[in-house]
Amino acid sequence: MNKRWSPYDLPYLREAQVAAWLKLAEFWGRPEAHTREKVPGSTALDFHAMADALREAPLTWIARDFCSMIRDTMGTVPQWSPEEVMPSQSGLVAFDTPLFSAVWNGDINNQRYLVPIDAIFWKRTGDMVKIRALSRLGEARDALSPLREGIPWDEVFATTTHVQTLLGKESDVELVVAEGFPSDATGSEQLIGALGAMWLLMAQPTVVEEANPVQMRVKRPGVRTGQSSKATVQVNVRSLVRKHRGGNGGGSRGKATTRWWVRGHWRQQAWGKDRKLRKPVFIAPHTAGARDAEVIEKPNVTVWKKEA
Repeated sequence: MNKRWSPYDLPYLREAQVAAWLKLAEFWGRPEAHTREKVPGSTALDFHAMADALREAPLTWIARDFCSMIRDTMGTVPQWSPEEVMPSQSGLVAFDTPLFSAVWNGDINNQRYLVPIDAIFWKRTGDMVKIRALSRLGEARDALSPLREGIPWDEVFATTTHVQTLLGKESDVELVVAEGFPSDATGSEQLIGALGAMWLLMAQPTVVEEANPVQMRVKRPGVRTGQSSKATVQVNVRSLVRKHRGGNGGGSRGKATTRWWVRGHWRQQAWGKDRKLRKPVFIAPHTAGARDAEVIEKPNVTVWKKEA
């Protein structure tokens, strides 16, 4: 598996992905390939379209702490639609640590593997948006087809939906998989939840703040003789904000004498005429309790039980 995995490597990983898809497009464009059994997305036009879209897509890297926040909130995202929060018509986002895993079927043995979802690629076409879950595959790379040798990611599954569809736990989305492969409804639900949480968090300036861009000289893989072996990659850093803010707390138990952290959570905020409309807003982690008291940092365990 390619061990290069940082925001500075992302542009060159994209180059390799585009090259791999164009190689597949060339293969499926040959007359003899027409006699082979096809799977969805295995035509020359399909791979050319994916390569062209990825070549122009904005690149995003999600750092470890932001991955943790997405994992914590992706299961509770209120209903949302891509048209409201999608930051661009296409995009490739890579995760420092995977948000979830899904079932992938090996190319050469049809064996099923549980692989981490390391990246998400989306592309809007008209009123539809297709979202692809990508994986570096880990130890399952040995089951890749020789045609995909050197590809940074392989597509595990894809979800297609209308841009105005309200997405959430009760949404009906189309899962695109190869014929005969089991439909992974759980993976689709996780993909939609992860993307919704990520886009909503990115859209809230109270949750992230932007620092000065960072530039680094990075060694380029696969450089030909006479070409420069290094190139400059600029990374725009947006960091999570954890602010000490909030009310006095205490509630019905009287005035608080300590201060504590309140976990981040989603809220349906009222807006519009007569405040009759609702939109998902993420309430960042903050402190509550007595204003001048020291914040108590303790392990927190939540117990669920049936009332006697």
